[in-house]
Amino acid sequence: MKAPTLAIVSTFPILLSASASIGAPGRSAAGAIDGVYKNLQYVEESGDLLGMAVEIHTQPRPTIRVTLCEGGCFGGKVWPLTVEGSTIAFATCEAMRDEKGRPAGCQPIRYTGQFGAERRLVISSQGDAGNTTVLKWVQHPKPGEVEALAKAH
Repeated sequence: MKAPTLAIVSTFPILLSASASIGAPGRSAAGAIDGVYKNLQYVEESGDLLGMAVEIHTQPRPTIRVTLCEGGCFGGKVWPLTVEGSTIAFATCEAMRDEKGRPAGCQPIRYTGQFGAERRLVISSQGDAGNTTVLKWVQHPKPGEVEALAKAH
């Protein structure tokens, strides 16, 4: 009689840990960081939108869509993403134009991010030591929300 009880007790922690690693319903462990994260503030006096919004996809290959807002919003492009545990890294490179409107290359901006409690993402950019942005996970984002920001503002 003790052997079946031991078998049931020994499998319970395994089932519990497997379901705990999956996270929210409908999410796989591999896609646990997938989603929209943002921190945007609207300045009523000037009508400016300030902050950052990102959309992360880890399948079929990790990518991040980034929109930055400082007065108006720009970006909305998809960039390759490196994921190592709870840390991400990516670079953006917006095309510049010279005074005659010709392409003038770009200077890449490198970012790192760390996922923390309550699905918050703390992002900092290379060369901007001490300046971080805390993005909050959006539970029910609108389809194309991050890309639309760059087109609308």
